[in-house]
Amino acid sequence: MVRIEGKGSQVDDRSDPDVIRVDGTLYPVPAVLRACYSLADIGTFEVQSDSQAILIQIAPALGYTLEAVVERLRTSLIDFALREDIEVRTRDMRELIWKTAFGEAIGPDGP
Repeated sequence: MVRIEGKGSQVDDRSDPDVIRVDGTLYPVPAVLRACYSLADIGTFEVQSDSQAILIQIAPALGYTLEAVVERLRTSLIDFALREDIEVRTRDMRELIWKTAFGEAIGPDGP
């Protein structure tokens, strides 16, 4: 089992080698799902979660090694976790922009 948690990762050879354990406090489930979906061309992923961890079972596509898929998954997890964080932090600003834009387009008296 490869752990993708906190600082770095550790390999635990006693567990299922096709299962990744992701720290659910660092990577929100929507980010994990998006990361897996973005890599659908190089493998299939089964995602399970509990309150603290997200388990991802990986089946590499023909021509890809598990190690290659894990490396791409690590990058994608960071990418989509950052996107999720940016979306949350800018939600109010985006709503204000939409309200302003549509308010000007519709006008004070309605459509």
